[in-house]
Amino acid sequence: MTEIFAWHNLIFLIPLLVGMVFAMGAALGVIHLDVDVDVDVDVDVDADVDAEAEAECDGHGDVSWSLLSAVGIGRAPLGVVLMVALLLFGTVGFAAKLLLSDVSSSLLATVVAGASAMVVAVGLTGVTARTVGRLVPPVESYADAPGLLVGTVGTIELSTGDHGAIARVTDRSGTLHKIQCRSDGGSLEKGMRVLIIEHDADSDQFAVEQY
Repeated sequence: MTEIFAWHNLIFLIPLLVGMVFAMGAALGVIHLDVDVDVDVDVDVDADVDAEAEAECDGHGDVSWSLLSAVGIGRAPLGVVLMVALLLFGTVGFAAKLLLSDVSSSLLATVVAGASAMVVAVGLTGVTARTVGRLVPPVESYADAPGLLVGTVGTIELSTGDHGAIARVTDRSGTLHKIQCRSDGGSLEKGMRVLIIEHDADSDQFAVEQY
């Protein structure tokens, strides 16, 4: 019995138990897994930076996004991605460790089991996150409480022309939103910081001004 709690088993059991706590907490409504982070890998380069430097920065951004996307970041809520990764790593690692214990030393079995668990966890977490992402969008809609966004500051993500744009805004509770907005004071360019000053319920658009 004490062998189960040896260090080479605990490195798999602890993530498994934490993942199980997340799952049970979510099922009981105690833990909310729909928390997400704003992962922004866009690389903004000033006009005076030469093309070679810009290409290098964009390359780093692409690599960063590929690594994060592989495990589902940005495709599903961060809490879901973390829970799935912990459950997969713990389950696969512990099972592999038990199977290899009879044919190799504890250290070798732990290394092989850990490497196998890492590969499986990364691969299957990404697949699971893409599936969950179709059901639970990683970014909340502003339709829940649009009035709460008035007075907050956001960042233009995409200019739609004619003084319109799509902006990313974090409300006072920390939830990330995508909103449609307009400005009567000039064009809205990507990366511009804007202050939300009004919400038009009829058109579901927000009036903003440069911040």
